[in-house]
Amino acid sequence: MVKRFDKLLDYELCQKNSDAKEKTQMARNVYDALNHQLQDELPILHSLGIK
Repeated sequence: MVKRFDKLLDYELCQKNSDAKEKTQMARNVYDALNHQLQDELPILHSLGIK
């Protein structure tokens, strides 16, 4: 989760620097990939914790 938050901060910093569109898109792609991975794995982790 910490890595996801770090990548979100990277993405937000890139958005503020509007002249780096390619870097912004790359940061967004990395954040989206980590976010989707977390969304997929978190329910599994939760269910294992309940057992």
